[in-house]
Amino acid sequence: MKTNFIIMGCLFFSPLALAGQDTLHYADFINEMYKESDMIKAKALELESELLRAKQTDLYFMPKVSAESKYKSDASRGDITDSKITASSLIFSTTIVDRFKEKNSRIHSAELSLLKEKESLYK
Repeated sequence: MKTNFIIMGCLFFSPLALAGQDTLHYADFINEMYKESDMIKAKALELESELLRAKQTDLYFMPKVSAESKYKSDASRGDITDSKITASSLIFSTTIVDRFKEKNSRIHSAELSLLKEKESLYK
């Protein structure tokens, strides 16, 4: 009886002693799993590339402004500063709006793809 009590006590308290050791929390486990997953890394890089492509679209359709200034010295007229400012933009058309919608939908699609891949790791 006494040996059974000792054995039961050891079996009962040993898991509690192990539980007191440094354990990995669930959130840490999930974050570690995301870092190690190659598919998550690939989807994150796809999202990053779509964001860079979106910046290119924004910069392409933005008006371009350039300024130029030349200093001239003429004996008859004196010192002259010749300044020139040029602004150019694409002619507005309906395709510009469609490009921005396409850009936003590609970003949204990449975000959803990343979330879907993260969700599939739970299963």
